[in-house]
Amino acid sequence: MRTFGTTSWAKLKGQHFTPGCAYWLDGIKKRKEAHELALRQQKDQEAYDNARLIFEKELSARAQLWGTSINRIEYREDMTKDLTNFQDHYHKKISPLIERRAVLENRHKQGKNIFKTNKQLLQLEQELGRFNIDYFSVMNIDASHYRYKGHTSDDAKQLEIRPHKRPPVSTINADRHTTHIKKLRLDILSSADFKVSASL
Repeated sequence: MRTFGTTSWAKLKGQHFTPGCAYWLDGIKKRKEAHELALRQQKDQEAYDNARLIFEKELSARAQLWGTSINRIEYREDMTKDLTNFQDHYHKKISPLIERRAVLENRHKQGKNIFKTNKQLLQLEQELGRFNIDYFSVMNIDASHYRYKGHTSDDAKQLEIRPHKRPPVSTINADRHTTHIKKLRLDILSSADFKVSASL
């Protein structure tokens, strides 16, 4: 076993132990564990990369099928699923009314109890006229795919009506100076606009 005179020399060159002693076995065990951990991490990373690649290929194929990008495919699919679920719910609710109307019309054609049948038909037509199901009474408005739509914050609205906002297409000629001042867009009609639209 090699011994060093100073601790700084041991730090520089490393400490040597006799093969087979407890310190030597402990060092070998730690090196083996570190190597096995590195191998496991490498395998996990490779498995993750392969799974990610397969997922992206599958996502790309779905996006091509829908005619959109991989960034919007999940949004499109979720919106389609929600619309299908809503239509199924709507169909389930309105079908009994339509079937009842067919029964009443058939009874009316046969001439059975015409006064009562006419009254029921009129009542049913009024019920069908009032029939309405709010989309978000069936769907979850907090779902992730509804975050893309809609609600513009007040800050974004204020940003949109800046009068000296840059035009969307800038000129190529740097010497030519043009100022495009965007008109302010008001969300609420003024009383003068309302009078003009009402007179038409």
